[in-house]
Order: sequence, then C-alpha cells, then structure tokens
Amino acid sequence: MGDGKWSKYLSSINHFTSLHFTFFLLVLLSHPWRFYEFNFFKMNEKTTQLLERTFRFVVDVLKFLSTLPYNFIYKVPMLQLSRCSTSIGANYEEAQGAGSKRDFSYKIGISYREARESVYWLRTLNALYTDEKYRSDFQKFTEEAIELKKIFTSIKISSRK
Repeated sequence: MGDGKWSKYLSSINHFTSLHFTFFLLVLLSHPWRFYEFNFFKMNEKTTQLLERTFRFVVDVLKFLSTLPYNFIYKVPMLQLSRCSTSIGANYEEAQGAGSKRDFSYKIGISYREARESVYWLRTLNALYTDEKYRSDFQKFTEEAIELKKIFTSIKISSRK
C-alpha cells in the first residue's frame, strides 16, 4: 500500500546522508584540525577546567571592577585590566581551535602575556585604591593571574615538544 512511498523517502534520506558524510570527509581530509569543531572528541578534562577557570577569572574581575569607585584618572588602568583579563580566556579558547601546533603555541603565548599584563594592572590599581576593603580582592586576583601565567608557561613549554 505505502511501501513505494516510504522506500522512495528512505532512499532520498540515505542519499542526503551520504552526501553529508562525503562532505564531512572532504573537510576532514583537507583540514584535519577542523575535526574538533564537529565535537566528536571530548576535550581533555584539564582543558575544560582551565577554560572554566579563565572564564570565572574574567567574570570575577569585571564584577570587581564595577564595584570600585569611579575616578577619571583610574579609567585607563581599569580599562586596560578589563581588556587584558578578558583576552586571557578568549585566546585560550581560540587556541583550542588552532589550525596548527604553531598556531596553538602562539595563542597560548598571547594568553601568557595577557595574564602577565593583568598582574601589572592589578598591582597598579592596588596602589591607586588605598582603601583596605579592596586589598584582599586585589591580592586574590593577582595570585590567580600569577597562577594562570605559570599554567600557560607550562603549556607553552610542553607544546614545543
């Protein structure tokens, strides 16, 4: 009764699916690093944890900056800290989709430099905001930025091997 209709429908699905699979293989063979974009591989647990850690760092820093009293003179260091702290996680995220080992290492190097710059701007703002109520937060963020710097140094060294 409906066998002809359904068999025609199923054959069109099989043809459609085989076309997609062929396209997928062409992309994979021409750009092997793009395989990760299809999410067939799970990320390493440490990678996932570091992505989350860098994300939490930037969110916490931005929230903290929004609590600081505004002063026109402090605008530049605050803006610089917001830029470099957001760049740490963004470049690490970009490194996960790197097209080559060299590109990965380059983006990890950027994350390292941005973490280093974050330490500088945190120290600067700590010296400018002399109120004791901000000291512990500045200390906490500076320590985290230093830890991130060490982690990215380690990743960069191991990625050269």
